[in-house]
Amino acid sequence: MRSKLLIYFLPVLLVSFLIYGYSTQDNPNADTAPQYDVHSGNTTNAVQGDTLYNFIVPNELILGVNKLGSSSRFVFTSGGQSSGVTTDNIWIRTDLRGNRIDSFPQVNNTPGQGFGFRDLAWDGKNLLTSDNNTIRRIDTVTFTEPRPGFTGPNNPNRGLAWSSSNRIWTSNFTTGPVAMIDTTGATIKSLGIPTVAPYGLGADRWTSPNKMWLWYTEPSLAGTIRLSKVDTATGTIVQSFTYVFPAAGTVGGLDIFNDHPDYPGRVIAAMVVQNSPTSIVSIIDLGPDSTITPPIGGNTLVLIHDSTIASTVPRKSDRDTL
Repeated sequence: MRSKLLIYFLPVLLVSFLIYGYSTQDNPNADTAPQYDVHSGNTTNAVQGDTLYNFIVPNELILGVNKLGSSSRFVFTSGGQSSGVTTDNIWIRTDLRGNRIDSFPQVNNTPGQGFGFRDLAWDGKNLLTSDNNTIRRIDTVTFTEPRPGFTGPNNPNRGLAWSSSNRIWTSNFTTGPVAMIDTTGATIKSLGIPTVAPYGLGADRWTSPNKMWLWYTEPSLAGTIRLSKVDTATGTIVQSFTYVFPAAGTVGGLDIFNDHPDYPGRVIAAMVVQNSPTSIVSIIDLGPDSTITPPIGGNTLVLIHDSTIASTVPRKSDRDTL
């Protein structure tokens, strides 16, 4: 009789154990570790515009950002701590989570230019950047200029994006055009003076098949930050995402790429929010990469939400809004 009761009782005990274990492990209220959103291999639950994670770059006024080629590193331009000082402008390299690797002084800044170099673009060999009407070519090993720059239509060419061979986009808030130029500085196409004030530009060759989009970070004034998708045929903003930070911040540089190792198959934006004395970098999901075939099952994409960002209110004089 006892053995028969044990046979009937064991399945009930096993089911109870499984239910208890499942509810404990998957209840976010019972877990003190960072919270994760897990999506299946086809990432159908990922939402375009989601902030994947933020990190801060302490004690630096970050202006431009670029994911350096196929590496797992970001490179930043920093205006240091003061727009009135020209000797503290530096390059900074970090990993993709913001852990600082090293830094280098900016060489040959325009005299009297306290902010230093602004937005960044990668042309497959050199970084492109500007602090006046010249677009500089920066070697990513020495962080010097191995070749002369070329003159762009803006001063400075505050926003920069490389879209294809010999095609570069430039902008300067609402004081200059959003224009596509070649490496001689000749204007190939102009979208005119934008109605918003874009700072960073990013070229998106992945969210739509056979079509390139521009993305703007805007506006240039402190407050709510927008990331806007722009039709390069008309200059029309077709989509915008809004981001609010606890500390008032000014929009900064932008880069877009499709090879973040933690988010395979997704198009990613790295967006700078200028703060003083600490800047914020926001990593944002722009949607699936249309140029690849989505995996079918078996893989997992983990979206990490980290709400830790700076809380220092910046002074307007310490932001590149001039």
